[in-house]
Amino acid sequence: MKTLTVRDLRQQWSRAEAMLETEGEILITRDGKPVARLVRFVEPRRLRRVRWVDEFLARDRGAR
Repeated sequence: MKTLTVRDLRQQWSRAEAMLETEGEILITRDGKPVARLVRFVEPRRLRRVRWVDEFLARDRGAR
């Protein structure tokens, strides 16, 4: 895992972006101590609806 200081992150954002693209995550430090972990954003998968669940819930609600 690559490491950057808070100062480097502020001053060299394009470098941090490039590192993030290749590494996937960067450890951010202040005074030599870790303060944050920067990770690449991954779009969450969209869950598909299952028709039988909707039908089951509709029947269950009707029975009450």
